[in-house]
Amino acid sequence: EEKIKQFYNFTTDLAINIPELQESVYKEYLLYRSLLDDYYEQIDQAAIVPMEWEAAKELGNIDPIKQRPVIENNAECNLFHEYLLLYREKNCQRYICDWLDQNSNILNKKNQKIVLNLNNARFAVLRLEQLLPYNVTKVVDIISKKEYLLIDKGINTTQKEGFFLICSIIEIGNYIMTANGGIPFNGYSREGKAMLTIVAKHLKIFRKARVPLTREVAAGVKEIY
Repeated sequence: EEKIKQFYNFTTDLAINIPELQESVYKEYLLYRSLLDDYYEQIDQAAIVPMEWEAAKELGNIDPIKQRPVIENNAECNLFHEYLLLYREKNCQRYICDWLDQNSNILNKKNQKIVLNLNNARFAVLRLEQLLPYNVTKVVDIISKKEYLLIDKGINTTQKEGFFLICSIIEIGNYIMTANGGIPFNGYSREGKAMLTIVAKHLKIFRKARVPLTREVAAGVKEIY
């Protein structure tokens, strides 16, 4: 209970300046999101499907009779695939980084920036602070202790100020976007308290990490997911 109160009362040392929000920035975000969706589609069969069962066993979302992952909706699917690509290792690096090394021809002038930034996506626990125009939400990241401007149409339209969002984030200029979605939740709900309790357990490890993925970070993310 005390940790959860701290998550709600936590403030950053330096408040972010909210710039004049421009439609052109939102259009840039839409382009990057579209390019990222196309990228995920291209790696789906080649990279994701072959390791779904092993990853599902790690997370516990398995149907032992049908021998397949149990996924209830698109949000769960997005987080499941995010775990596969960002928090499992191959050849001592993120699976998605290793796959891109073997398939660098997928890069082009349009998608290069967002694809390479995805490789450096990091785990975040965002507190949704303020809804702004052009689907922007001012957020506080409990892990980095910083404020950000998150552009995400789905999150903004949920109208859930004060909720938390567990996700992985990509930094793009003066804003961030989610790597593959996330699920907002009320920290005072039964499920929310459970989530934040596990976050509190791993918080020091998340904050000490100097790179987006370490084995300790992966273990923490696995328990949360």
